[in-house]
Amino acid sequence: MKQILIKAHEAIKVKQAASPFELGEMATTASVVKIMRDRTAVIGNIGDSRVYLLKNGSQSVEHLTLDDSYFKQETINSPQEYDYKKIQEDMARLDTFDFLPDNIPPFAAKTRNVISQALGTSEMEPNIYTHQLSPGDRLIIMSDGIHDNLTDQQIAKCLIDNPHDTEKATRALVQQAKEVSKQNTSRSKPDDITAIVVKL
Repeated sequence: MKQILIKAHEAIKVKQAASPFELGEMATTASVVKIMRDRTAVIGNIGDSRVYLLKNGSQSVEHLTLDDSYFKQETINSPQEYDYKKIQEDMARLDTFDFLPDNIPPFAAKTRNVISQALGTSEMEPNIYTHQLSPGDRLIIMSDGIHDNLTDQQIAKCLIDNPHDTEKATRALVQQAKEVSKQNTSRSKPDDITAIVVKL
C-alpha cells in the first residue's frame, strides 16, 4: 500500500517536471483501501481525504484516518494536552465552528483546510492504517468536499437512510454536500465532492 502511494507521487512529479508551467503545482490527496479475505482493511492515506466506518447496527461513524494538517504534529508532540483523533472527530461533529469545545485549540479550526502533505509535494510519507471489519460494516471513502460540508451525524444518516443500497447512499452524500457547499455557512466549502461507500 505504501508503494502504491509512493509510485503515484513519483508519477505526478514526472508530470510536473515535463510541464512545469501547466502542472508545476499539481498535487492531490488520496485514500486507498484494500480489503483482505479475512476482512482486514488496509488503508493508505495522504492529506485530508478520509475513510470512515459505520459499523453494522451503529448510529455513528468512526474515523479510520487522520488528516495531515498543520496542527497534527503539534498535537502529536503534546499528547498530554491534545488528543488529535478526538479533536478531528469533535470538529467533524460540529454544525458550526463559531463556538469550539474546550479540547479544540483555536488555531485548529482556522487551519482545518491547510494540509501538510499531499501526492506531488516535495516531501511525502504515506499513512498506513489497518482495521478489522465485520459483515454488514460500511466504509466511506471521501474527499474533503464531503467531510468539510457535512457533519459526522449527516454522513451517518445518509447511510442509515439507505441501509441496503450503497449507490443511493453515495448519491445522497454527494447531493447533500453539494447543497451545503452552495450555502453561506461556516462549513460551506466549494471543492471536489467525491465519495465511495463499500458494504461488507
